[in-house]
Amino acid sequence: MHEHPSVSQTFVATEAAEVERLGIPVVGYALKRGSAPRPAASLELLCAPPSRRQLAWAALIGTPHLLALPWRAGERRLSLRESKRLVLAHLHATHALRQLRNEGLAHIHAHFLGRSADVAMLMAARLDCDWSVTAHAGDAYSPAEPALLERRLATAAAVACASRSVHDSLRRRLPTMSAPTAIVHCGVDTSALHFPVSRKSNPQPHLVTVGRLVATKGHWTIIESADALMRADGALRWTVVGDGPLQRPLIEAANRRGLTPRLSFVGALAHDAILTLLRDADGFVLPCEEDERGGSDGIPVALMEAMALGVPVVTSPVGGIRELVESEATGFLVPPGDSAALTAVVERIVRPTHPAEIEAIRVAARTKVEQEFDLVAGARRLIRLLDSYLP
Repeated sequence: MHEHPSVSQTFVATEAAEVERLGIPVVGYALKRGSAPRPAASLELLCAPPSRRQLAWAALIGTPHLLALPWRAGERRLSLRESKRLVLAHLHATHALRQLRNEGLAHIHAHFLGRSADVAMLMAARLDCDWSVTAHAGDAYSPAEPALLERRLATAAAVACASRSVHDSLRRRLPTMSAPTAIVHCGVDTSALHFPVSRKSNPQPHLVTVGRLVATKGHWTIIESADALMRADGALRWTVVGDGPLQRPLIEAANRRGLTPRLSFVGALAHDAILTLLRDADGFVLPCEEDERGGSDGIPVALMEAMALGVPVVTSPVGGIRELVESEATGFLVPPGDSAALTAVVERIVRPTHPAEIEAIRVAARTKVEQEFDLVAGARRLIRLLDSYLP
C-alpha cells in the first residue's frame, strides 16, 4: 500500500482487515507513513515504513538485483522518470524482503497501479510467486508511466478494478492483457453505519466535504458556491475535511471572501471523527473534476459512507462516480466546475420544497450502497478473483 495509516485511503486497511476476517492471513507493507492519527482498521504490518537510511542500506545490499532490473517493457524503453521509479521500488522491495524471514508469503497484492504495484512486481519476481493489483482511478485513466504500466499489466496474475470505468479504461489501453480482471468495489461496512429513518429540517444547515485538497476534488467550485449560498443564507455552515497542496490557497481565498469561519477547512481528521461529522451533516458535497492530464477520482469512499448514513450527496459525473450516484435517484450530479448548478442543488437539499423527494433519494442511496458497495461483499469478490493464488 502507498501509506498507512491513511486519511484518504482508509479502504485499503478496511478491505485487508475484512479479507483476514474471512480467513486469509494478511500482512501489510506501507511505502510511507500516512497522516492519519490512527488506522481505520486493525492491520498487522510487516514492518514500519522504511526511513531514508534503511532505503540507503537496501541500495547497498541490493546492487546485484538492481543491475538485473528490467529496463524495457515489451518494445518500449523506460523513460528517465520510469527508471527512477523502478529504482525506488527496488529499494522498497529489497527492504521488505529482508523483513520477511519466515512469513510464508504465498501471494502479493498491491493497491494502485503505481509505485505500490512496482514493489509488488519486483518482490514477486524475486520470491517466484504471483502478484495482483487493484486499479483505482488516475492510475488507470492517466498513467504518468505508460511503459511501466504496460509491464505491470503484463506481469500481474490478476487485476481488480475499483469501478467499471477503470476496467474499461485498462482494456482499451492494453487490449492484449491476459490477466483475469474483475470489478471489485472498495466498499464500506454498512452494518456499522446507522441509517436514520428520518431527518428533521435543520434551521442551521451544515454541509460537509471530505477529500484530499487536490485539483480533482473541485474545491474551487466549493469556494464559489459557498460564497453564493452564504450570502443568501446567514445560518449555513460548511466544513471541509482533508489536507493537501491546495490547503493554503483555499484558506486564503475563503478569508478574502469573508467566508471564514462559516466555511472552515479543518485539515485531516481521524476516520471516526469524519463519521461523526457526516452523521450530523445535512448534505455531503464533492464536485469532482478531471485534472489537466485527464485524471479523476474513482468512486470516493466518503460518498459511499455519506449515502449509507442517509446524508444526501451532491457530486459530479466523472470517473466511476456514475456507478454509485444516479442523479435524482440516489443523489445529485452537477457538471464539473459549475458552481451555479451546485448552488441550486444544495439549496434544494438544505431548504427542500418537496421533503418527500429528498427522503426517497436517501432511502435509495442506502439501498444502493448495501447492494453494490458493501465491504464484506467486495472482500469476497476479491478473494474469488485471487482464489487460485491464495493458500
